[in-house]
Amino acid sequence: MSESMTATNLPDLASNLMMAAVGLRELVLQAEVVTSPLELGPVCYKVEESAQLLETFADQISKADRVIREGQPVARTLHDGMPWGDAAEPGAVLTLHQLLALAGSRHRSEDSIPYLDGVRSAAQAEPYVSSRVWRSSSTREQRERLVAAYRQACSTCRAVPGRPCVTKSGRVMTEVHQPRLRAAE
Repeated sequence: MSESMTATNLPDLASNLMMAAVGLRELVLQAEVVTSPLELGPVCYKVEESAQLLETFADQISKADRVIREGQPVARTLHDGMPWGDAAEPGAVLTLHQLLALAGSRHRSEDSIPYLDGVRSAAQAEPYVSSRVWRSSSTREQRERLVAAYRQACSTCRAVPGRPCVTKSGRVMTEVHQPRLRAAE
């Protein structure tokens, strides 16, 4: 795990997702009445959809936290009969969707166990680091580098911290000027 990454507990993550949804809804309210004659209705609908999606994720993560924290029984096999967790491969964990499906499984039998008992090898290696981090580590490093660059003013175009770089003709750039990137290192 990189030094800038910190572990987040599930209740905090769910809470942060709900706060992000609230923030998106506030943006929708702002976009409904703007000072320029511009129809932003389609944007508002898309942002509202994103807020609803974040709320759904927050609810699912809260449910998963309860399953894990309370030691609720989880079916030992996936719906296709394949084992999961340490029974399949040490360190292998379920996705959010899989955990919720197996915790609420109608196929759950006496052959159920608390989730953490099924993933002992991964649970002992706290904090758990998502496979996404390992697959996208170079992408993550690039994002972290860009975030650091945006915290700096740009000496080339004079963009203030938090604002994108601009070309000589004043167009917003999708890239960051190299001196700004170097200043962030």
